[in-house]
Amino acid sequence: MKKPKNHPESGIKPLIGIIANSTSPSNRLELIAELGEPHDGFFNPLKFSFKEFLGEIIPLDIQPHDIFTKSGMIKGKAAMLNAVEYLVGAGAKVICFTAATKRLPGKLGQEVKTLYPEVIFSIGDNLTAVSYLLLIERFLSQADKFDCQNDQVAILGAGFLGLQSIDILLAKKYQKITLVSEQKLNGLTKQIAVVDSPASLPNDIKILMSCTHKYKDVMDPQRLTQQLHPEAIILDVAVPPGISQKVFEALPPTISRFDAGDFFLDDVKYSFPPSILSFPDVGFWFGCFTEAIILTLALVDGEDLQEFNFFEINPEAQSMLLGYLKQEAVYLPLFNFYRLDKELELISI
Repeated sequence: MKKPKNHPESGIKPLIGIIANSTSPSNRLELIAELGEPHDGFFNPLKFSFKEFLGEIIPLDIQPHDIFTKSGMIKGKAAMLNAVEYLVGAGAKVICFTAATKRLPGKLGQEVKTLYPEVIFSIGDNLTAVSYLLLIERFLSQADKFDCQNDQVAILGAGFLGLQSIDILLAKKYQKITLVSEQKLNGLTKQIAVVDSPASLPNDIKILMSCTHKYKDVMDPQRLTQQLHPEAIILDVAVPPGISQKVFEALPPTISRFDAGDFFLDDVKYSFPPSILSFPDVGFWFGCFTEAIILTLALVDGEDLQEFNFFEINPEAQSMLLGYLKQEAVYLPLFNFYRLDKELELISI
C-alpha cells in the first residue's frame, strides 16, 4: 500500500492525542491533586500506553455545561487551541476531541484542520456509536424479554446517538418510542412521540436510552420510578451520565443500568487512578478514546485517513475502524459503574 504523505517516518511512533475535560467540580479537584494546577486553560497530561505506543489525555479546565454559554465557549475554545498546539508539538498525528470538547472545534473542525493540515482530527463518535449500538443490539435481540409491538422505549436527547437509537428501534419494528428533545425535528414517523422534558415521559418504559447529560440535574427519581417498568433497563451512553448515581440508587433494585459507548482494552496501561476517568479499573476505555488509539494504529499501518471525515458518523469510517478494532484484544464491557460489586462481563467484538 502506498503510504500517504502524513505517514510517520519509519520507526517513530506517533503520540496518541486525546483532549477531554473535567467532568465535575470534584473531578477537577482530583485532577489538581494528580497533575497540579492547570495552565493555559488545560492540565498537564494523563499519560498512558497501548502496546508500544505512548498517549496523552489533556483535560481542559472547563466543566461540561460551560460550553452552553458564550463566555464558556470562548474560554473552552482558547484552551482547546492551546492543547492542540501542545499535542502537535509532542508528536501527535491523531487528536481526538472527547466529551464536552467535541463542540469546541466547530461542526467540521475546519479551523484546526487549516492550522494543522497534516494532523487527523476526530470527535470519536464513530467508535462510540459502534460500542453503543452493539450493546443495544445485544439487548433488543432478547425476544423473550422485549416486545417490539407493546413495550415503551424512551430516548433522552436528539443528538447523533439519540437519532441512531431511533433508527435501530425502527429497524427492529418498535412501535412505542418517546424522544425527549427541545429541538424542532422534522420527518419523524408516527411511532415517535416527542416531549420537551423527562417529566412528560409516559409510564411503563421498558428501555431508557440516555444519550445526553442535559437533563441529569432535573431528573426526579420518584417520578422516574413511576415512569419506568419495574424491570426496566437503562442504557447510559452520556458523559457525564444522564442518570446520576444519586438518582439511580433511589430507583427500585429490580431496575438495571449499563454504561454504554465504552470498550475494554487489555493493552491499555497507566499509573494514575482510574477514578479520574470515572472507571473502576485499568482497561476500561471510552469509545472516543478508543478511536484515538485505533486511528493511530491505522495511520501507522498506512491507511489514508485524509479521505474520511471523522467529525461525522459515516458507515465507511465505522467499517474501517471496526476492521482494525477486531485485530486487537478489545471487548465490549457489560457493566454498571455504579455497582462495582457486580461481576464484569466482557463480550468479544
